[in-house]
Amino acid sequence: MKNGFTLIEMMVALAIFAILSAAGVLLLRGSADTQLAVEKQLGTLSAAERLRLLLAADLGQALNRPTRAGDGSDRPAFIGTANEMRFVRGGFEPVSDDPAPSLARIAWTTASGDLTRRQFGRLDGVDDPVLDAALIREIEAFALSYRNASGGWVDAWPDGSDVPLPLAVRIDVTVDGLPLQLVIDLPASTRTPEQLTPDAPAAGERT
Repeated sequence: MKNGFTLIEMMVALAIFAILSAAGVLLLRGSADTQLAVEKQLGTLSAAERLRLLLAADLGQALNRPTRAGDGSDRPAFIGTANEMRFVRGGFEPVSDDPAPSLARIAWTTASGDLTRRQFGRLDGVDDPVLDAALIREIEAFALSYRNASGGWVDAWPDGSDVPLPLAVRIDVTVDGLPLQLVIDLPASTRTPEQLTPDAPAAGERT
C-alpha cells in the first residue's frame, strides 16, 4: 500500500475545502450585512426619537397667539397644511438681561425636500427667518394631519371651526425605507392669547 493521497482524494478534499470556505465567506458577509442593517435601523430610530422630542418641545408650548402678516392682515394662531405648519410657541429662556420676549414663531416645513425647522425673527410682519435647521435630509414621504374638536383628523388648519389650535398633530414620515408615525398633543387651545406689542422681536433677538 502506497503512502499519500490519490488524485481523486485530493480533488475531493479541495472541493470540500472550497465549499466550506465559500460557506464561511457567505456567513461572514451575511453577518456584516445584518449588522449594518441593524445599525442603520437603530440610527433611524434614534433620529426619530430626537424628532419626537423637538416636536413635543415646540408643540407642547404652542400658544393661541394670532399674528399679523407684512401687509397688515391677520394670521391665525396656528396654520397647517399637509407638508407645513406654523405657530407661536412660548417657553424660551432669555439669552441675556435684555427684556426679550419668551415667544417665537416657528415653522416646520418640507418645502426644500428636507424636513426643516424654521424660526422667524419676528412674531408679526414679514417672514424673515433667522434660523433654519434641516432635521432629516431627503425625506421619502411626509404628511401632517390635525385632530379637531370632534376627534377626527384633517389635513389643513384652521378647520373652519372657532377652535384656534388643533388638539394634536400627527406626523407620518418615511426615513430610509422605515415608515414612522408620531402623535404630539397640544396644550388646551382655550388658553388666553399672549399679548405683545406689534412687530415685537422674537425670542433671543436684540433690537
